[in-house]
This record gives sequence, structure tokens and C-alpha cells, in this order.
Amino acid sequence: YCSTKCANWWDNRKYSKSVRTPTRERQIVWAAGFVDGEGCIGINLLQSGSYVLVLTVVQTKTDAPTNLLQELFGGSICSLKRTGPKWSPAWQWGVRCAIAERVLTATIPHLVCKRRQAEVGLASRALIRHPGSRTNPNKEALEALKQELTALSEAARARKLSAEQATASARLEVSLIGKTVEAQTLARL
Repeated sequence: YCSTKCANWWDNRKYSKSVRTPTRERQIVWAAGFVDGEGCIGINLLQSGSYVLVLTVVQTKTDAPTNLLQELFGGSICSLKRTGPKWSPAWQWGVRCAIAERVLTATIPHLVCKRRQAEVGLASRALIRHPGSRTNPNKEALEALKQELTALSEAARARKLSAEQATASARLEVSLIGKTVEAQTLARL
């Protein structure tokens, strides 16, 4: 720091109450980022024949983020059984129906990757007029929205896989270039 005054100002700013205790809006922005990165938005068809909007987030290694989501919006948390020796412990936070609608309504202004999925999910809630009823007059429209959500999820998975493949390819290319430069350097010696 250039002076004690500057250091004191920075420390007070760094540890001010607004930083230690995020506002509700900041927490919602954080939640939107977390849902964008780790969330899954779906429409499930129950055995009873009714449709439900579902939002889940899975987190490994620590349950702190899922606990914060539960504090913010409610819902439930369960630990997932992991069978592989290399798998870390995992926790899943989940909400359904009206609570999922409330979460998506609060976070949609801040969503980037899952904005369209959230829009489809919210549209489904408008069509679910008879919760628990076996006969829903909007069954075809709900099934179309369910299929759209599935297609959006698969497209996102494909983009992620494509990005991972591009990264691996770039790393390989950099490695090969490095070996070529090294060989050229040794040839000059």
C-alpha cells in the first residue's frame, strides 16, 4: 500500500458488512450462476400421469453450495450414492413445482446458458393446470416442452464435449509444437 490511510481504506472496504453478508440480490445472482453451471431443469412425467417441473443441482466434495441454495429457496438435499472408487461424495439439491417456478423466476434475469431451459420450464408451469390430475388437457403441449428441454440438455452436453475435445486437441498441438521446436534447437547444436 502507498500509505497507512490507503491500507486502512482497503481493509475496511474488503471486510465491510456488505461483503461479509451478501444482499438477497447478490445471493440470487450467485444462485443463478450455480444453476447455470451445475443445474438441471426438467419436466418429469409421474406414474400418476401428471407433469412436474423439476430443478436439481449436484455438487461434489462439499455440501456448502447446496445448503446455501436450500437456505435461499427451500427444497431438499440428499447425498448421492457413488459407487466408483474415484468418485467424490456428492449432494443433490432439488425443488419441484411451485418452488422450482419461484427459483427460475428469480434467477432467469441472470441465467446465460440455461435461460432458454428456464423459459421452457416456466412455460410448462403455466400449462400444468391440474396438479395431481390424471387428465391434463395440455398433455401434448407439455410433452413437446419436455422434448424441447431434453434436446436443449443434449445440445449443451454436446457443446461441452466439443469444447473439451478442442481443448485436448489444442494441448496436443502445443505439445507437438514444443517437441518440434526442441528438435530444431537440438539439430542446430
